Amino acid sequence: MVGQPHTALGRPLDTDRFFIVSSNILGGCRGTTGPGSTNPATGEAYGMEFPLLDMADFVTVHRALLAHLGIPHLLIALGGSLGGMQVLEWSLTYAHDMSHAVIIAASSG
Repeated sequence: MVGQPHTALGRPLDTDRFFIVSSNILGGCRGTTGPGSTNPATGEAYGMEFPLLDMADFVTVHRALLAHLGIPHLLIALGGSLGGMQVLEWSLTYAHDMSHAVIIAASSG
């Protein structure tokens, strides 16, 4: 309506009411340590020496991020594809960390 302030009310992710955390993934190409990062022991990129990771590793890093931010509990964990696999792992292992889990187009990993 004309003259009405913009609001996100009614949207699935209402940023006027909720704080949303969206972070990079451990081993990703940008923003965190991965195969392209410099191994401090050699001064070269980790490359194929970078350890293999699984969903539990990703969840561990994201839980550490939330602890660092002082967020003890999530209203909802939501993810699609790889993010959905992480939410599934998180909800099976640490169900007490969240009130709701939404898993979209994801396998059991």
